[in-house]
Amino acid sequence: MNQTPIRRVAIIDGTGAGQALLRELLERNVECLHLRPHFEPAAFDPLGYDGDLGFAGDVSDAISLLSELTPTAVVAGSPCATGYAEAVADGLGLPTHSIERFAARRYVESLLRAARPETKSLTGRQVQVVRGQQFVVNTVSSGGSHHITDAWRLLDIREDEVLGPGALELCDPASAITADVFDRARVTLDDLGVRFGAAHAQFALSAEGLGLVGATASLMSPGMARAPASGSKHQAAVWADCLVSDAPAALLQTGALTYRPTRQMAVLFFRFPRRARVTDLDGLERLKCLTSFASHESPLALGEIVEPRTTWRGQGGLVYLIHDDPAQIGADIRQFRAWEARAELYGLRPLKTEDAR
Repeated sequence: MNQTPIRRVAIIDGTGAGQALLRELLERNVECLHLRPHFEPAAFDPLGYDGDLGFAGDVSDAISLLSELTPTAVVAGSPCATGYAEAVADGLGLPTHSIERFAARRYVESLLRAARPETKSLTGRQVQVVRGQQFVVNTVSSGGSHHITDAWRLLDIREDEVLGPGALELCDPASAITADVFDRARVTLDDLGVRFGAAHAQFALSAEGLGLVGATASLMSPGMARAPASGSKHQAAVWADCLVSDAPAALLQTGALTYRPTRQMAVLFFRFPRRARVTDLDGLERLKCLTSFASHESPLALGEIVEPRTTWRGQGGLVYLIHDDPAQIGADIRQFRAWEARAELYGLRPLKTEDAR
């Protein structure tokens, strides 16, 4: 028999990384409610939630509805729900980020969207071209404490394909560059008024120094969900621990505020040179020949259409490489790209726009 839930959390828009948070909260016996921040119904499976409240209306309507359900927290499940969730939590008197810095958070969030236009291909789309070595830092905050759950270096970024990286490499927290990125991340979170919740920020290191690309006060995309395999704890798990804790700031302090991976890890993104239909999957068996291969998650099915873009959600699936030797991972990344360049992974038939159906 399940124990009586000790917490009730309302997740605003659980269509993104909020799915990972939902799983973690259910494991902790938390009662979970779901609200949509927009009227338009999204592709969403309410399985696992104790209640799907649908679209509650504007912020005041959501506050009125949830005041009767007495949640212990209201959180964003995706970046597009951050502002709505913060306003509702503040209206209910629940912990959230500094409302005084609301406009600053929306501004840096718009910068991040400009650097990651994931919903369209390059053609006819204005994008923010970011130069220099880049890093993503994932955090969970409570009070004045910012716990860095994991951090990644963006690999294989080409100037002719600015939508995203070809791969992400888990950063060594002991390196000097990573330490500088961590320090900048904590200062950025303070400046943005991030006080209670998950966040992620992206930085670029150039000749001018370390600059902020953008940030958002929400969970990072599911592409980093296998971070525990490297010995670190996933962001959603740390955030869930805080949501069920009576003293979340103290809980974060006990974790030394920085992750400590025990194995090296990389996440690979497929790149497709043109619009095409998937005609063969046999080549994906080659991935198992990579020494550091751990898994290929969310592969495409026969007949699906790919676009000439790179997305953080991993069009074509995400390939995880985990090994004790970073050099082995580097060699496997090169092998992966060689197979991809020769079209030896997915079998593809090029399509014109009018051939999509």
